[in-house]
Amino acid sequence: MIRNHEVRKGKTVSEKIDFWLTHKILGFPFSLHFSGSCSNPLLYWANIRNIGVNLGVSGLGSLIGSLMPGGPLKDLLVDGIINGVGSIIVFLPNILILSFHFLDGRYRVYGQGGIHHG
Repeated sequence: MIRNHEVRKGKTVSEKIDFWLTHKILGFPFSLHFSGSCSNPLLYWANIRNIGVNLGVSGLGSLIGSLMPGGPLKDLLVDGIINGVGSIIVFLPNILILSFHFLDGRYRVYGQGGIHHG
């Protein structure tokens, strides 16, 4: 049985784009641009939410600090636990959103290899 195979001349547009984006050396600037163009707007828009969370955490710390007598337990609770957990809560959603954004798409960003297709 003879099959009719198409002979392609040249690469498709997708293959040309993939060549440049996944190149070992030239892919790195594309990776930096992609990372910056995705993360900067997200972090800029999330700043309003971060301010709200910061105000809530500092308000809770002030409230508990005003109700408790001074001492090491108050310092541990207000300065250690509430402020420590609050600083993690502020940045954790940004980190998770950025991680899921980069891992969800077709292109995955790797530390030393730039953008990898697939």
